[in-house]
Amino acid sequence: MSKVLIFETIGFASEIKNKLKKYFTDIEKIEKLYFKNCWTYKQILGHFINSNGHNLYIKRGDKIISYCLCIVNDEFIEILKIATMQSQRGRGFANSLLDKVEEFGINNSLKRICLEVDETNNLAIDLYKKRGFQTDGLRKKYYKNSYNNAVLMSKGI
Repeated sequence: MSKVLIFETIGFASEIKNKLKKYFTDIEKIEKLYFKNCWTYKQILGHFINSNGHNLYIKRGDKIISYCLCIVNDEFIEILKIATMQSQRGRGFANSLLDKVEEFGINNSLKRICLEVDETNNLAIDLYKKRGFQTDGLRKKYYKNSYNNAVLMSKGI
């Protein structure tokens, strides 16, 4: 088995995007497979070059197998996307990424980690609850492609 590493990027300069284009394609493929409301390549690229973006990804060999895309505010970090390839699930990658998000928040004196999750994504909701996230509210019919509600969750750090 090849070594698994977690990589972080914070507010990439746009000239770096060319070095990471393959990874944006990997993320886009995972997005299309697992999310009804998936991000496009252009949205992923835009997020990576956002100065408030904080991104983590796990590679196996030369492929991204898990990622977590966040945005940083003065007081909190918000998880916008987190996913692991189906064939790699159950190996603790999402937990490792969440550990790194929490570590980043603590090291940068942030107060909370926030996220929203589709109400039908019970696997993710269970993971977040096990990690100490609390339900803060609901966004009714939030997701355009399904009209499902979004569950708002957060955790103090």
